[in-house]
Amino acid sequence: ILITIFIIIILCSASFAEKKICHTCNKEITKASVTAEGKYFHPTHFICANCKKPIDENVYYYENGKFYDKKCYEKINYLPCAFCGEKITNRYIEYEGKKYHRHCYDNNFAIKCDLCGEILEGHYKVDIWGNKYCQSHLQNHPQCDFCRAFFGAPTNNGGYLYKDGRKICTLCKETAVDSKAKLFELADEVNAHLKMYNLDIPLDRIKLYMVDRTRLSQISPDYSDNLFGVTLYKEKSSFFGLVQDKCYNIYILDGMPEMRVVEALAHEFNHVWQILRSGKSKNGAFCEGSCNYAAYLVLSQYEGIIPDMLIENLFEEDDKNYGEGFRRVKQLVDDHSLEYWRAHLSTQNNFPDGY
Repeated sequence: ILITIFIIIILCSASFAEKKICHTCNKEITKASVTAEGKYFHPTHFICANCKKPIDENVYYYENGKFYDKKCYEKINYLPCAFCGEKITNRYIEYEGKKYHRHCYDNNFAIKCDLCGEILEGHYKVDIWGNKYCQSHLQNHPQCDFCRAFFGAPTNNGGYLYKDGRKICTLCKETAVDSKAKLFELADEVNAHLKMYNLDIPLDRIKLYMVDRTRLSQISPDYSDNLFGVTLYKEKSSFFGLVQDKCYNIYILDGMPEMRVVEALAHEFNHVWQILRSGKSKNGAFCEGSCNYAAYLVLSQYEGIIPDMLIENLFEEDDKNYGEGFRRVKQLVDDHSLEYWRAHLSTQNNFPDGY
């Protein structure tokens, strides 16, 4: 009897030892099973913790007590590209807080040169129209002398070369002033703007001329490529030394875009205004800075990219007379008033103390 009981106990123990309990449903597995990480499953219960679909028992991933199929595991654990959604397994590009495959970024988001199409990395040039360029083009590609855009940019179809060597893009050429009739029309317009500030002049005392750069360089003793106009003042005297006539000749560079001509006219008209009011030879910075301030007042009456660019140039000019002088005049007006500056300019030949 004892032997029989012992055999029964051994058989029962063996029976219990062979039981397989499904890790998913907690029920006994009586037929085929899947074994993974020491756990048993009904074949249909060995499923991905993410998509809930059956997993191939030969290819699975186990992490933090959960089982995944290959696709879901990679989707969860590998970095997805913000453009295509596929995994990123190597280096990536981060742009505006998102991560991309290099080729997805290059083909869809990278900033490219508007001339050669190369991807722009590091420092690059942007013109006033928003076109972007490789720095290397500054050395070997023609630019417009007025807006600094490269010929062939998306905003223009190339450009023109003037006989005196100046370059102008097709966009600036659209408003280029190349006739006396247009010059006189702009002169009236500029003088009307100056009248708003009591800075207008008698135009019947002025002789306007349009000249190319070669001629302008012959006229001006202080010529530079940044010079766009010149005012010459002459007095005719009688035999007894009395002044019989005063002559104001203003020479404006031809072929310039309209707003550049407006700026040049406003500047030169203020030279005449200063001579008419005081007749004194003024300090260079006070004289040229005031002329540029008059141009600033007129340009401020216009809207658009070009007048905004010209105003910005006035503030950024590094020349001691034209740039620093303008900023000193601007500060003088800001601290006091337009009337204060105008009265001082009418009678004095230099800045007031402190400026």
